[in-house]
Amino acid sequence: MTPKIPKILCNPAIVYEHAWTAFEKCKAGSLIECGVYEGFLSVFLHFGLRKYNCHFKQYATDTFTGFPKEYNDQKTYHQGDLATTYPNFVVAELERAGITVLRGRVEETLNQIPVEAKF
Repeated sequence: MTPKIPKILCNPAIVYEHAWTAFEKCKAGSLIECGVYEGFLSVFLHFGLRKYNCHFKQYATDTFTGFPKEYNDQKTYHQGDLATTYPNFVVAELERAGITVLRGRVEETLNQIPVEAKF
């Protein structure tokens, strides 16, 4: 089954525009992406910010199992939409890039981030 990806996520121009804004305004601190799907944007941001000598700690949080059943309030998505086909591979690649992966739902994983982290 092909996942239903929202148009805003499919538009590379929007992704690059937001990423470029992050590059221009980067400061020391931390960055968290909630819901990384297959990790493309996480890795893109990581290497882009590193190229511009931005020093930060990067976190990525996701269940990798797609949308939960209770998310279906708008009937836009179905349970499991945007599930990652190879989650162990995605996690390994993110970690290889130096990104800390917090596996699980956002509300279940944020407590794993040190309280002194600044975003």
